[in-house]
Formats: sequence, structure tokens, C-alpha cells
Amino acid sequence: MKIGKLTAIFLSVVFFVIVLAIIAISIGILFSGFSFSNNWIIRIILLAITFFISRKFYNYIYTNVKIKEGKDEVAVYSKEDKKRKIAVFGVLLIFIIVIVYISAGLLFLSDNSNDNSNVATIKNFNNSDISFNYSSDWSIESNNSTDIVLVDYYGNYLYISKGEAGGYSLDELYNVYKSVWDDNKNISVVNSSNVVISGIPAIETYLKISSNETVKIDENIASIASFFNIKSNGTQYTNSYDVLLLKGDNYYSITYYYTGDLVNREEFKTFIKSFKI
Repeated sequence: MKIGKLTAIFLSVVFFVIVLAIIAISIGILFSGFSFSNNWIIRIILLAITFFISRKFYNYIYTNVKIKEGKDEVAVYSKEDKKRKIAVFGVLLIFIIVIVYISAGLLFLSDNSNDNSNVATIKNFNNSDISFNYSSDWSIESNNSTDIVLVDYYGNYLYISKGEAGGYSLDELYNVYKSVWDDNKNISVVNSSNVVISGIPAIETYLKISSNETVKIDENIASIASFFNIKSNGTQYTNSYDVLLLKGDNYYSITYYYTGDLVNREEFKTFIKSFKI
């Protein structure tokens, strides 16, 4: 059995990552609540230790047994050299398992996405006051005379509300909403514009909403994340699409909250284009 220098370097890098993950997880288990985030000296020491161990591994599988073969140097393992072979194949096996695990997860998400797009159909809602089309993989969580709540495939909420305008014009109603947004330091108006929805003048507004949230992750993953100073809490952002319409003595408000790219824009277009009052 022979391995070249590049192969030995690759195996040593994989070995480095494996050892670092094991150390971080072990410390997280032994010292509950410990975080590497504010302990950069500990991180440097552990990196140095891991590098030292990985260097020993590199020497073990390559440097100590390399020979000159033409212009190149290769490590040659004899039939009796079982420990080195086990070390090499062990690291390769762990690497393959991780790759297969990640690939299977990505494939599962892709299949779910494809299944969703293939199965979804268009449904119609009509309560004699409001009507719209929506995707069959959305659900109506609440439906009464003043509020309708829908949840899309990704778990994003869409609220439809109705109220008395009280003699206010569309612009005056919008200014009331905007004053509330401006007073909230966690809300910023990205842009707003006048539009027409089903022949009715409306004002649409895009908002960005910030909040401090903690993302729940596995404790072992949290240990690794803290080692690399990846924080599981911090400022999270939610996007909001708001539409305000006025018809007769009543106003109608549509608010759609979504995070990042977790939104099917085509399905939402189907909804907003079919919305009628």
C-alpha cells in the first residue's frame, strides 16, 4: 500500500478536524455550561495541541515511512504494517460517513421541496366579504369576521384584518401605521409605494424587524460552535410585507411575515393577485 504526500496532508487535515471536534464536545460534556466564546487563550492552546497531535499523525502515516520513488516521495506500507493502514482507513471512513450524512440531509430537503412543488394545488377562499386563492400546502389557522390567519409551507404567518376606517383616508391610515413603526426601534421601513390591487388603490410597505433570539441547537454542536466563536444567539431579522387597502367605510390590512429566503414568492403572488374585497 502506498500513499503520496498530498493524500497524507488531506488525511491529516481531516484528522485535525475530527480531533478538534472530539475535544470541543468532550469539554462541553465534562464542563456543562462552559463556552469557548470568551476564552481565546484556551482556543489557541487547544488549536496548538490539536495541531501537534495532527503533526504526529502526519509523521506516523507518511514521514516515518516515506521512500524515494522516482522524482516523488511516497509512504510505503508493508503487509505487517496494520496499525498505519487502520489509521488511514479509519480517518477515511469517518470522512465518508460525514459526507454521506450531509448529502443525505441535503437530498432529503431537496426531495421534500420537489414533492411540495409537485403536489401543491390552488384552493379558493371566499367568506362573502374577502376572497383569494392560496396554495393547498398553506393552512387557514383562523377565520372570523375581522381576522383571517394563514400559515404557509415554511410556517410563515399571513394576517388579514378588517376594521372601520373612521372617516380616515388611505394616506391618513397609512400615516397612523407608519407612526407606530417609526416609534418602534426594532422596525425599519425598507420602502413603500402606491399600488392597485384588484382595482382598489393600496399602499404596500416592506419592513425589516429585528429581535434578540436564541437559536436552539444540539449541545455537542454548540460546543463546536462556541470554539469557533459562532454564537447561537444574537439579532435575528424578519421581513414583513404589508398592504393597506380602503374600501367604503372599512380598511383592510394584509401582513405577511417571512424570514430570509424561507418564502415561496410564486405562491404569494398567486395570493396577492387574486385578493378581492
